[in-house]
Amino acid sequence: ILKLQFLYFIGVFAKSHAIPMSAEGYQVTKTEAGDVVRYALASSTMDKAKELCKSRSNEWLVVYADQQVSGRGTNGRTWVSPLGNAYMSICVPKNDAVLPMQRLMYLPLETGIAVITSISRFMPAGTKMLPEKADSQLSLKWPNDVLLNGKKVSGNLIEDGGSHMIVGIGVNVSIAPELTDGGRPADCLTSNGATCTAPDMVLAIFNTLKSNLLTPPHPDTVALYGSHMDWTRPVNERNSDGTRGQEGIPVRLTKEGHLVVKHGPTEKILINEYLF
Repeated sequence: ILKLQFLYFIGVFAKSHAIPMSAEGYQVTKTEAGDVVRYALASSTMDKAKELCKSRSNEWLVVYADQQVSGRGTNGRTWVSPLGNAYMSICVPKNDAVLPMQRLMYLPLETGIAVITSISRFMPAGTKMLPEKADSQLSLKWPNDVLLNGKKVSGNLIEDGGSHMIVGIGVNVSIAPELTDGGRPADCLTSNGATCTAPDMVLAIFNTLKSNLLTPPHPDTVALYGSHMDWTRPVNERNSDGTRGQEGIPVRLTKEGHLVVKHGPTEKILINEYLF
């Protein structure tokens, strides 16, 4: 069923109606899921998405760019944005039908689940999501990354856009950017057998996240997210100056979705700290 749904999503995109490039430099493709707005070059898809959703209070849309000039990640860090990867911001209407308060708090977890699920559909049969074991392993790293064999292939950042929550997502489809800040090494999907383009990934994630949020939530979103985590990998908090901080062992997720790590005999609850 999932494969059929996925093929349907791609079919909708292929048969959708593309409007010529606007004077502002973007092109809109009408799909059943919502507008897909493409920039060849954008400062930041999150900034563009915030502008566009101001007049679309209850509409879903995704803004993506072939390249970004000022893409950003967590804690104001720069998201390196070479041509060939997927850079998107999904505008999720902030209303009780989609994001009641009790579900809004789990949006980061639901985003991670949607991203890793979408990526897995493009990977060869030998690549599996945890908890299923395989020679090539996809996993989630709290709070916002997807790893492939321990290397980063995706990250996300969520901001409040007023009428919408803006879910910014980057996926290394065909380029593994060189990191200069000491963060986790990166990899890309096509080097590991994936069969997709950046636009394919944008549409897959857009449809998956929207479909998930328009259906009743999983009975235990925290447990589902945790099942895709690699609990054997130590984590390090990032110090305020960007250096690697104290190492901790991930222990569990709280019912609110926060990570509990153990430093020797001491446990600490992390709320939104960035981890190596």
